Amino acid sequence: MRIMDDGPNMNGGAEGKAADIMRTRIGVMTYLALQYNVLDEAACKQLGELIDQCLQEREKRIVIDLANVKTLSSISLGAILDTVEKIIRDGGWLKVANVNTHVRDILDIAGVSDYVATLNPPEEKSNSVFLPVAMLEKKRLGDELVSRELITSKQLEQALEMQGNSGKRIGQILVEQKWVSESDLLPVLAQQLQVPYVKLNPQLYDPAIINIIDKNKTNQLCVLPLFKVRDVLLIATPSPLSIPSMMKSRTAPGAKLKPSWHRARTCCTRSTRPTRVIRATMGWTCSKRSRMTSRLSKMFYRMIIRKLMKWRREARSSTWSTR
Repeated sequence: MRIMDDGPNMNGGAEGKAADIMRTRIGVMTYLALQYNVLDEAACKQLGELIDQCLQEREKRIVIDLANVKTLSSISLGAILDTVEKIIRDGGWLKVANVNTHVRDILDIAGVSDYVATLNPPEEKSNSVFLPVAMLEKKRLGDELVSRELITSKQLEQALEMQGNSGKRIGQILVEQKWVSESDLLPVLAQQLQVPYVKLNPQLYDPAIINIIDKNKTNQLCVLPLFKVRDVLLIATPSPLSIPSMMKSRTAPGAKLKPSWHRARTCCTRSTRPTRVIRATMGWTCSKRSRMTSRLSKMFYRMIIRKLMKWRREARSSTWSTR
């Protein structure tokens, strides 16, 4: 790694330049400006060597400028956590600066933002990620919507009556009746589930780990691997509280699952049809022939059930007639 010392600058700091990292020392703080668009394995290795050099020179307060970094991968997330632990063991701290909205969302999903402070965060609120806060007392979904004045008590009573007749979920009924918008309902559901909500887009997953789970299994369960940080596999699923144990055995050896919630076709249905992002990512298709085959199989199944019920009624009537 090439480092050139230019000596003290006008502000009393020392500057150094590498091929892809600019190092600036201002007072007791070391500022590392990355020139990469993506932090791949080689970039993480170069950054780690430079941070080791900083620690050897007793520079323990480090800020990494991610202004040029467009996105993060699973490797870079793990490297950031390793760097944080290394600096903390030496009595220092690490912060990141000038992150864009996509990088901020990735840090939030992976939980890295819990360990690394962000300087100059984006002012705009994230529309792709919602992180729930801890609740002292858990309320039912309808009561929570009423307390937030998203619906009225009368609408809740009507929805509960409809739920008793149809068996649908309360959130689905409220959206179908247009009493609450989907954008208002999603954060409340994520709060109720106590899991992050992710609005999937092509920049919120790592393509390198897409095939870490068997494709047939991801198709069946409608899950999308997002990132693998150390031994934790982050996945997106419409049913984060009901991940089958059989799926855990199909993941990478020793990996722990950390689910995040995303909507399937609607925000709160039981459907597990994959979204367009998952279809495009995993290469899933749904042709007209396959849809027609599915409809015919359902019609055949219903016909068999009706026949069985008819035979059962005839058998019962014949039994009573003989008595």
